[in-house]
Amino acid sequence: MSGDMGGAGEDDGRGREAPAAQPLPSFERLDPARFVVFSFPNPVARPLSGNSDSSLRVAVLDSPTPFPSSPATAGMLVPLGRESDWLFCTAAGHLQLLLSSSAARLVLVGRPPLTDSPPPRYARHPTLHDPSLSAPLRPLLLALCPRSAFRGALLPDPPFLSYEDGLVRSAVVEIAAGQVAGEMVAEDVEVELAGSLDRRRRLRFKRMPNLVQTQMRLLLLPGGRAQVDPGVLVQPYLAPMVAGLLLLLPGPWTAPRSRRRRALCLGVGGGALLTFLERRLGFHVLGVEADEAVLALAKRHFGLAEGEFLRVTLGDAMDVLGRFPEEPGADAIMVDLDAAEPGGGGIVAPPAEFARRRVIASARDALRARGGVLVINVAPPAGPCYAALVECLREHFPELYQIDVANGENVVLVAALAARRRSADGQPAAETLRQVLGDDSTARALRKI
Repeated sequence: MSGDMGGAGEDDGRGREAPAAQPLPSFERLDPARFVVFSFPNPVARPLSGNSDSSLRVAVLDSPTPFPSSPATAGMLVPLGRESDWLFCTAAGHLQLLLSSSAARLVLVGRPPLTDSPPPRYARHPTLHDPSLSAPLRPLLLALCPRSAFRGALLPDPPFLSYEDGLVRSAVVEIAAGQVAGEMVAEDVEVELAGSLDRRRRLRFKRMPNLVQTQMRLLLLPGGRAQVDPGVLVQPYLAPMVAGLLLLLPGPWTAPRSRRRRALCLGVGGGALLTFLERRLGFHVLGVEADEAVLALAKRHFGLAEGEFLRVTLGDAMDVLGRFPEEPGADAIMVDLDAAEPGGGGIVAPPAEFARRRVIASARDALRARGGVLVINVAPPAGPCYAALVECLREHFPELYQIDVANGENVVLVAALAARRRSADGQPAAETLRQVLGDDSTARALRKI
């Protein structure tokens, strides 16, 4: 075996293969955020699916958060063909896999990645994982358990977890790099949903590879070309964010040019929300994005097009919000920002600095002239950051609502300057909203907190 200790914050996130003579560190104790990568002889006699490499890549990550009294160790087999996916070959991806499990130490085992970028094309292997590996690798997983797991007469029985996200195939459209977002990939994918296939174009960042920044449905055109569909929201939390606009009632959204509703969108990504608000709901939209490369990718591959009623600007979202004038103000401020780095408690959206009094006060002031709403995507809806955000919103807005997103990861917070009217259900805007969302289940999930 050869090995190297790496930090979860390394640039490439993969650790670096050390000379064979370098000893591995001791795994007897959990060491917060320690990331170790080493090679291990393949215990299966035959090569993995035609791979001539006789070794496996083993990556061990200890949780950065406090450990439970009985810390658990778990293994995970990397799906065949996805060894070079950032989700499985970077420390950032490994961290998110660990945080979504109940393990204090997560061991990833798979073929050595061929590159440090997503494969140009991927097609799901019929078995996803090599089932013949689990039994031969159990002694290795047992050896990687901390000493605290060996209590009593019975040996620990660490499980091998499986990973399945419904991805059937993917093809890289473009890999780019930005000054703020870092390396990113636009890719066309087919995902299996309820037994049927759905084609999508999505945007991911290497620094948080399991977080899909943007995804839009793909339409097949004559000649085999594909085009994004701006009229459908497929990102799980976007329809709930739009449902928060019910608090803008009464009155229609579509209006003469001089009286169009105004939306300030903090965070652009691929621009799916901005395009939907402008084209389907008739808003005048201003988007703020910190990375020029992200905007360029959104325009090339996600249909983001500036025009009379949709503009984007480059800058720090919170700085722009602080300079946003009360007149003409905004009817809605839509916040879809994530933290610069995944924190110890998992993906944090919005960034912790958004929950500051001056930031929330700036949002209130920008909305005051038009009696608007502040709509925020929050993930995860727990922990000190979430509590601080809720407390700060209560200080500055008389009404606070929540919409649960049915994915177990996000909630949408809606802060309003005026109470929702009970008679709103019959208003034209409500009917428009239900038409574009497809049903009213999301709107009905709006509840006061």
